[in-house]
Amino acid sequence: MISKFSKEKSSADKLRDEWEKPINEREFSNLDLKIKSSFRRFKKTKLKNKDVLWILERLATTESAGMPIYRALGALAKMQRDTIIGVRLREIQDLMSEGKTLATAMATRENEWGELTVALISAGEASGGLDISIKKAAIELESKERLKKKVKGALFYPAAVLAITVLLVSALLLFVVPKFESIYGDMGSGLPGITKVVLTLSDRAGIFFLVMGLIIGGVVVATKNWRKKESGALKFDQIKIKLPLVGKLFEKSSVARLASTLAALLGAGVPLLECLKYASLSVGLKTHEVALNVAKERVTDGIPLAVALHETGVFPELMVQLITVGSETGALPEMMAKYSESALEELNESAESLTTLIEPLMMVVIGGIVGIFLVALYLPVLDISSKI
Repeated sequence: MISKFSKEKSSADKLRDEWEKPINEREFSNLDLKIKSSFRRFKKTKLKNKDVLWILERLATTESAGMPIYRALGALAKMQRDTIIGVRLREIQDLMSEGKTLATAMATRENEWGELTVALISAGEASGGLDISIKKAAIELESKERLKKKVKGALFYPAAVLAITVLLVSALLLFVVPKFESIYGDMGSGLPGITKVVLTLSDRAGIFFLVMGLIIGGVVVATKNWRKKESGALKFDQIKIKLPLVGKLFEKSSVARLASTLAALLGAGVPLLECLKYASLSVGLKTHEVALNVAKERVTDGIPLAVALHETGVFPELMVQLITVGSETGALPEMMAKYSESALEELNESAESLTTLIEPLMMVVIGGIVGIFLVALYLPVLDISSKI
Protein backbone atom coordinates (compact mmCIF):
# COMPACT_ATOMS: atom_id res chain seq x y z
CA MET A 1 0.00 0.00 0.00
CA ILE A 2 2.76 2.38 0.89
CA SER A 3 4.67 1.34 -2.19
CA LYS A 4 1.62 2.01 -4.36
CA PHE A 5 1.06 5.42 -2.74
CA SER A 6 4.74 6.28 -3.24
CA LYS A 7 4.52 5.22 -6.85
CA GLU A 8 1.39 7.31 -7.40
CA LYS A 9 3.04 10.29 -5.68
CA SER A 10 6.09 9.86 -7.82
CA SER A 11 3.93 9.80 -10.94
CA ALA A 12 2.12 12.93 -9.79
CA ASP A 13 5.43 14.64 -9.15
CA LYS A 14 6.59 13.69 -12.60
CA LEU A 15 3.36 14.93 -14.14
CA ARG A 16 3.63 18.17 -12.17
CA ASP A 17 7.23 18.59 -13.31
CA GLU A 18 6.21 18.08 -16.91
CA TRP A 19 3.57 20.80 -16.57
CA GLU A 20 5.81 23.21 -14.67
CA LYS A 21 8.81 22.86 -16.94
CA PRO A 22 7.37 24.62 -20.01
CA ILE A 23 5.74 27.23 -17.75
CA ASN A 24 9.10 28.08 -16.16
CA GLU A 25 10.80 28.14 -19.53
CA ARG A 26 8.08 30.40 -20.85
CA GLU A 27 8.39 32.68 -17.81
CA PHE A 28 12.15 32.96 -18.25
CA SER A 29 11.68 33.54 -21.96
CA ASN A 30 9.16 36.32 -21.31
CA LEU A 31 11.44 37.80 -18.65
CA ASP A 32 14.34 37.74 -21.12
CA LEU A 33 12.23 39.49 -23.74
CA LYS A 34 11.15 42.13 -21.22
CA ILE A 35 14.76 42.79 -20.22
CA LYS A 36 15.87 43.02 -23.84
CA SER A 37 13.01 45.35 -24.75
CA SER A 38 13.82 47.53 -21.73
CA PHE A 39 17.45 47.85 -22.77
CA ARG A 40 16.42 48.46 -26.37
CA ARG A 41 14.57 51.59 -25.23
CA PHE A 42 17.85 53.06 -24.06
CA LYS A 43 19.70 52.22 -27.29
CA LYS A 44 20.37 54.95 -29.82
CA THR A 45 17.63 55.37 -32.41
CA LYS A 46 19.52 57.83 -34.58
CA LEU A 47 22.96 57.93 -36.17
CA LYS A 48 25.35 60.45 -34.69
CA ASN A 49 28.13 62.19 -36.60
CA LYS A 50 30.75 59.89 -35.08
CA ASP A 51 28.75 56.86 -36.33
CA VAL A 52 28.53 58.29 -39.84
CA LEU A 53 32.26 59.04 -39.75
CA TRP A 54 33.00 55.44 -38.70
CA ILE A 55 30.97 54.14 -41.66
CA LEU A 56 32.46 56.55 -44.21
CA GLU A 57 36.06 55.80 -43.20
CA ARG A 58 35.52 52.06 -43.63
CA LEU A 59 33.54 52.43 -46.85
CA ALA A 60 36.39 54.53 -48.25
CA THR A 61 38.83 51.71 -47.40
CA THR A 62 36.68 48.95 -48.91
CA GLU A 63 35.92 51.02 -52.02
CA SER A 64 39.63 51.73 -52.58
CA ALA A 65 40.31 47.99 -52.20
CA GLY A 66 37.78 47.23 -54.95
CA MET A 67 35.11 45.59 -52.78
CA PRO A 68 31.59 46.10 -54.19
CA ILE A 69 29.69 48.66 -52.15
CA TYR A 70 26.73 46.33 -51.48
CA ARG A 71 29.04 43.64 -50.10
CA ALA A 72 30.95 46.20 -48.01
CA LEU A 73 27.70 47.41 -46.45
CA GLY A 74 26.83 43.83 -45.49
CA ALA A 75 30.25 43.21 -43.95
CA LEU A 76 30.07 46.41 -41.88
CA ALA A 77 26.49 45.59 -40.82
CA LYS A 78 27.70 42.24 -39.43
CA MET A 79 30.44 44.03 -37.48
CA GLN A 80 27.77 46.25 -35.87
CA ARG A 81 25.00 43.67 -35.67
CA ASP A 82 23.20 44.90 -32.55
CA THR A 83 23.70 48.66 -32.97
CA ILE A 84 21.96 51.47 -34.81
CA ILE A 85 24.85 51.42 -37.29
CA GLY A 86 24.00 47.84 -38.27
CA VAL A 87 20.31 48.71 -38.58
CA ARG A 88 20.97 51.67 -40.88
CA LEU A 89 23.44 49.75 -43.04
CA ARG A 90 20.95 46.93 -43.56
CA GLU A 91 18.34 49.55 -44.49
CA ILE A 92 20.71 50.92 -47.14
CA GLN A 93 21.32 47.39 -48.44
CA ASP A 94 17.59 46.72 -48.71
CA LEU A 95 17.00 49.97 -50.59
CA MET A 96 19.89 49.28 -52.96
CA SER A 97 18.50 45.80 -53.67
CA GLU A 98 15.33 47.60 -54.83
CA GLY A 99 17.38 49.53 -57.39
CA LYS A 100 18.27 52.71 -55.52
CA THR A 101 21.76 54.19 -55.60
CA LEU A 102 23.81 54.63 -52.43
CA ALA A 103 23.10 58.38 -52.40
CA THR A 104 19.34 58.06 -52.91
CA ALA A 105 19.20 55.34 -50.24
CA MET A 106 21.02 57.62 -47.80
CA ALA A 107 18.75 60.51 -48.76
CA THR A 108 15.79 58.68 -47.15
CA ARG A 109 17.42 59.58 -43.82
CA GLU A 110 19.25 62.72 -44.88
CA ASN A 111 18.89 64.25 -41.41
CA GLU A 112 21.15 61.46 -40.07
CA TRP A 113 23.65 61.00 -42.91
CA GLY A 114 23.90 64.74 -43.58
CA GLU A 115 23.07 66.76 -46.67
CA LEU A 116 26.72 67.28 -47.50
CA THR A 117 27.53 63.55 -47.32
CA VAL A 118 24.60 62.70 -49.59
CA ALA A 119 25.58 65.43 -52.08
CA LEU A 120 29.22 64.29 -52.25
CA ILE A 121 28.32 60.63 -52.69
CA SER A 122 25.74 61.52 -55.35
CA ALA A 123 28.42 63.50 -57.25
CA GLY A 124 30.87 60.61 -56.87
CA GLU A 125 28.40 58.09 -58.24
CA ALA A 126 27.66 60.37 -61.22
CA SER A 127 31.35 60.94 -62.02
CA GLY A 128 32.58 57.41 -61.33
CA GLY A 129 34.78 58.55 -58.47
CA LEU A 130 32.79 57.16 -55.55
CA ASP A 131 35.88 56.22 -53.53
CA ILE A 132 37.23 59.78 -53.73
CA SER A 133 33.84 61.26 -52.82
CA ILE A 134 33.46 58.99 -49.79
CA LYS A 135 36.95 60.01 -48.62
CA LYS A 136 36.05 63.68 -49.07
CA ALA A 137 32.81 63.17 -47.14
CA ALA A 138 34.74 61.54 -44.29
CA ILE A 139 37.36 64.31 -44.25
CA GLU A 140 34.69 66.99 -44.32
CA LEU A 141 32.72 65.42 -41.48
CA GLU A 142 35.89 64.97 -39.42
CA SER A 143 36.79 68.62 -40.02
CA LYS A 144 33.30 69.68 -38.94
CA GLU A 145 33.57 67.66 -35.72
CA ARG A 146 37.04 69.09 -35.06
CA LEU A 147 35.70 72.62 -35.39
CA LYS A 148 32.85 71.85 -32.99
CA LYS A 149 35.24 70.40 -30.41
CA LYS A 150 37.55 73.39 -30.75
CA VAL A 151 34.76 75.88 -30.07
CA LYS A 152 33.31 73.76 -27.23
CA GLY A 153 36.78 73.35 -25.74
CA ALA A 154 37.34 77.10 -25.78
CA LEU A 155 33.99 77.71 -24.06
CA PHE A 156 34.34 74.87 -21.56
CA TYR A 157 36.81 76.64 -19.26
CA PRO A 158 34.73 79.79 -18.63
CA ALA A 159 31.58 77.64 -18.25
CA ALA A 160 33.34 75.39 -15.73
CA VAL A 161 34.66 78.37 -13.76
CA LEU A 162 31.19 79.93 -13.75
CA ALA A 163 29.70 76.69 -12.41
CA ILE A 164 32.36 76.51 -9.70
CA THR A 165 31.63 80.12 -8.76
CA VAL A 166 27.91 79.39 -8.40
CA LEU A 167 28.65 76.33 -6.25
CA LEU A 168 31.07 78.35 -4.12
CA VAL A 169 28.54 81.13 -3.50
CA SER A 170 25.86 78.55 -2.73
CA ALA A 171 28.11 76.77 -0.21
CA LEU A 172 29.01 80.04 1.49
CA LEU A 173 25.38 81.17 1.76
CA LEU A 174 24.02 77.81 2.90
CA PHE A 175 26.74 76.52 5.23
CA VAL A 176 29.25 79.22 6.22
CA VAL A 177 27.19 82.39 6.66
CA PRO A 178 24.54 80.78 8.95
CA LYS A 179 27.26 80.05 11.54
CA PHE A 180 28.17 83.74 11.65
CA GLU A 181 24.47 84.69 11.78
CA SER A 182 24.13 82.92 15.14
CA ILE A 183 27.13 84.90 16.42
CA TYR A 184 25.94 88.30 15.15
CA GLY A 185 22.27 87.73 15.97
CA ASP A 186 22.30 90.01 19.03
CA MET A 187 24.08 92.91 17.34
CA GLY A 188 21.05 93.84 15.17
CA SER A 189 21.31 97.34 13.69
CA GLY A 190 24.92 97.64 14.77
CA LEU A 191 26.09 95.46 11.88
CA PRO A 192 27.71 97.01 8.77
CA GLY A 193 25.51 97.29 5.68
CA ILE A 194 27.41 94.73 3.62
CA THR A 195 27.14 92.19 6.47
CA LYS A 196 23.38 92.75 6.70
CA VAL A 197 23.02 92.11 2.96
CA VAL A 198 25.00 88.85 3.11
CA LEU A 199 23.09 87.64 6.20
CA THR A 200 19.76 88.45 4.54
CA LEU A 201 20.77 86.56 1.39
CA SER A 202 21.77 83.57 3.49
CA ASP A 203 18.54 83.68 5.47
CA ARG A 204 16.51 83.66 2.27
CA ALA A 205 18.86 81.47 0.24
CA GLY A 206 16.25 78.77 -0.38
CA ILE A 207 13.75 81.22 -1.84
CA PHE A 208 16.53 83.04 -3.71
CA PHE A 209 17.80 79.89 -5.45
CA LEU A 210 14.25 78.75 -6.23
CA VAL A 211 13.41 82.08 -7.86
CA MET A 212 16.71 82.15 -9.76
CA GLY A 213 16.15 78.57 -10.93
CA LEU A 214 12.67 79.44 -12.19
CA ILE A 215 13.96 82.56 -13.94
CA ILE A 216 16.85 80.70 -15.62
CA GLY A 217 14.55 77.82 -16.63
CA GLY A 218 12.02 80.27 -18.05
CA VAL A 219 14.70 82.12 -20.02
CA VAL A 220 16.05 78.84 -21.45
CA VAL A 221 12.59 77.62 -22.54
CA ALA A 222 11.66 81.03 -23.97
CA THR A 223 14.96 81.23 -25.88
CA LYS A 224 14.47 77.75 -27.36
CA ASN A 225 10.97 78.63 -28.54
CA TRP A 226 12.22 81.97 -29.88
CA ARG A 227 15.01 80.27 -31.86
CA LYS A 228 12.48 77.97 -33.55
CA LYS A 229 11.21 81.02 -35.44
CA GLU A 230 13.21 82.20 -38.45
CA SER A 231 13.43 85.78 -37.19
CA GLY A 232 14.28 84.64 -33.67
CA ALA A 233 17.11 82.36 -34.84
CA LEU A 234 18.55 85.18 -36.97
CA LYS A 235 18.42 87.72 -34.12
CA PHE A 236 19.90 85.20 -31.66
CA ASP A 237 22.91 84.55 -33.90
CA GLN A 238 23.34 88.28 -34.53
CA ILE A 239 23.63 88.73 -30.77
CA LYS A 240 25.90 85.67 -30.45
CA ILE A 241 28.55 86.91 -32.89
CA LYS A 242 28.63 90.31 -31.14
CA LEU A 243 29.36 88.83 -27.72
CA PRO A 244 32.65 90.04 -26.25
CA LEU A 245 35.56 87.57 -26.41
CA VAL A 246 33.60 84.59 -27.80
CA GLY A 247 31.64 86.23 -30.66
CA LYS A 248 34.56 86.18 -33.10
CA LEU A 249 35.12 82.53 -32.28
CA PHE A 250 31.66 81.58 -33.56
CA GLU A 251 32.12 83.70 -36.68
CA LYS A 252 35.53 82.23 -37.55
CA SER A 253 34.23 78.72 -37.05
CA SER A 254 31.34 79.40 -39.44
CA VAL A 255 33.61 80.84 -42.14
CA ALA A 256 36.02 77.89 -41.80
CA ARG A 257 33.09 75.48 -42.29
CA LEU A 258 31.93 77.40 -45.37
CA ALA A 259 35.36 77.31 -47.02
CA SER A 260 35.82 73.63 -46.22
CA THR A 261 32.37 72.73 -47.58
CA LEU A 262 32.85 74.69 -50.80
CA ALA A 263 36.27 73.09 -51.34
CA ALA A 264 34.86 69.58 -50.90
CA LEU A 265 31.75 70.08 -53.06
CA LEU A 266 33.42 72.02 -55.87
CA GLY A 267 36.27 69.49 -55.92
CA ALA A 268 33.71 66.68 -56.33
CA GLY A 269 32.17 68.45 -59.34
CA VAL A 270 28.95 69.64 -57.68
CA PRO A 271 27.44 72.68 -59.51
CA LEU A 272 28.06 76.04 -57.82
CA LEU A 273 24.41 76.78 -56.99
CA GLU A 274 24.04 73.40 -55.28
CA CYS A 275 27.31 74.03 -53.43
CA LEU A 276 25.90 77.26 -52.04
CA LYS A 277 22.68 75.50 -51.07
CA TYR A 278 24.48 72.78 -49.07
CA ALA A 279 27.02 75.24 -47.69
CA SER A 280 24.23 77.41 -46.26
CA LEU A 281 23.00 74.40 -44.28
CA SER A 282 26.41 73.66 -42.77
CA VAL A 283 27.74 77.09 -41.70
CA GLY A 284 26.13 76.87 -38.25
CA LEU A 285 25.05 80.52 -38.02
CA LYS A 286 21.70 81.83 -39.24
CA THR A 287 23.31 85.16 -40.17
CA HIS A 288 25.69 83.42 -42.59
CA GLU A 289 23.00 81.04 -43.84
CA VAL A 290 20.74 83.95 -44.81
CA ALA A 291 23.69 85.78 -46.42
CA LEU A 292 24.57 82.70 -48.50
CA ASN A 293 20.98 82.31 -49.66
CA VAL A 294 20.97 85.96 -50.75
CA ALA A 295 24.30 85.44 -52.55
CA LYS A 296 22.88 82.32 -54.23
CA GLU A 297 19.99 84.35 -55.64
CA ARG A 298 22.45 86.95 -56.94
CA VAL A 299 24.58 84.26 -58.59
CA THR A 300 21.42 82.87 -60.20
CA ASP A 301 20.91 86.35 -61.71
CA GLY A 302 24.40 86.17 -63.25
CA ILE A 303 26.44 88.06 -60.62
CA PRO A 304 29.91 86.58 -59.89
CA LEU A 305 30.16 84.70 -56.59
CA ALA A 306 32.83 87.00 -55.15
CA VAL A 307 30.72 90.09 -55.86
CA ALA A 308 27.59 88.44 -54.41
CA LEU A 309 29.40 87.49 -51.20
CA HIS A 310 30.99 90.95 -50.89
CA GLU A 311 27.58 92.62 -51.17
CA THR A 312 26.30 90.75 -48.10
CA GLY A 313 28.98 92.40 -45.93
CA VAL A 314 29.22 89.22 -43.81
CA PHE A 315 32.22 87.33 -45.19
CA PRO A 316 35.92 88.24 -44.74
CA GLU A 317 37.56 90.31 -47.46
CA LEU A 318 40.42 87.82 -47.83
CA MET A 319 37.96 85.04 -48.60
CA VAL A 320 36.22 87.19 -51.20
CA GLN A 321 39.55 88.05 -52.88
CA LEU A 322 40.61 84.40 -52.99
CA ILE A 323 37.27 83.47 -54.57
CA THR A 324 37.85 86.19 -57.18
CA VAL A 325 41.30 84.81 -58.04
CA GLY A 326 40.07 81.20 -57.95
CA SER A 327 37.15 81.98 -60.27
CA GLU A 328 39.47 83.70 -62.74
CA THR A 329 42.09 80.92 -62.75
CA GLY A 330 39.72 77.95 -62.50
CA ALA A 331 41.25 76.88 -59.19
CA LEU A 332 38.38 77.79 -56.88
CA PRO A 333 38.34 74.42 -55.00
CA GLU A 334 42.08 74.71 -54.30
CA MET A 335 41.72 78.32 -53.14
CA MET A 336 38.90 77.37 -50.77
CA ALA A 337 40.91 74.45 -49.41
CA LYS A 338 43.84 76.77 -48.65
CA TYR A 339 41.59 79.36 -47.05
CA SER A 340 39.94 76.62 -44.96
CA GLU A 341 43.34 75.58 -43.58
CA SER A 342 44.20 79.20 -42.85
CA ALA A 343 40.83 79.81 -41.15
CA LEU A 344 41.28 76.69 -39.01
CA GLU A 345 44.72 77.85 -37.85
CA GLU A 346 43.28 81.28 -37.03
CA LEU A 347 40.47 79.62 -35.07
CA ASN A 348 42.99 77.58 -33.06
CA GLU A 349 44.95 80.73 -32.22
CA SER A 350 41.78 82.57 -31.20
CA ALA A 351 40.68 79.68 -28.97
CA GLU A 352 44.08 79.57 -27.23
CA SER A 353 44.09 83.36 -26.81
CA LEU A 354 40.58 83.24 -25.34
CA THR A 355 41.59 80.62 -22.78
CA THR A 356 44.72 82.60 -21.87
CA LEU A 357 42.69 85.79 -21.46
CA ILE A 358 39.76 84.33 -19.54
CA GLU A 359 41.82 82.32 -17.04
CA PRO A 360 43.16 85.28 -15.03
CA LEU A 361 39.88 87.15 -15.45
CA MET A 362 37.92 84.30 -13.89
CA MET A 363 40.41 83.99 -11.05
CA VAL A 364 39.91 87.69 -10.30
CA VAL A 365 36.11 87.19 -10.29
CA ILE A 366 36.30 84.22 -7.91
CA GLY A 367 38.79 86.02 -5.69
CA GLY A 368 36.54 89.09 -5.64
CA ILE A 369 33.48 87.07 -4.58
CA VAL A 370 35.38 85.30 -1.80
CA GLY A 371 36.83 88.67 -0.74
CA ILE A 372 33.38 90.25 -0.47
CA PHE A 373 32.17 87.43 1.76
CA LEU A 374 35.28 87.63 3.94
CA VAL A 375 34.88 91.39 4.38
CA ALA A 376 31.16 91.04 5.11
CA LEU A 377 31.67 88.30 7.71
CA TYR A 378 34.75 89.63 9.50
CA LEU A 379 34.09 93.39 9.35
CA PRO A 380 31.97 93.33 12.55
CA VAL A 381 34.81 91.50 14.35
CA LEU A 382 37.25 94.22 13.27
CA ASP A 383 34.81 96.94 14.40
CA ILE A 384 34.47 95.32 17.85
CA SER A 385 38.26 94.93 18.13
CA SER A 386 38.82 98.59 17.26
CA LYS A 387 36.42 99.70 20.04
CA ILE A 388 38.16 97.68 22.73
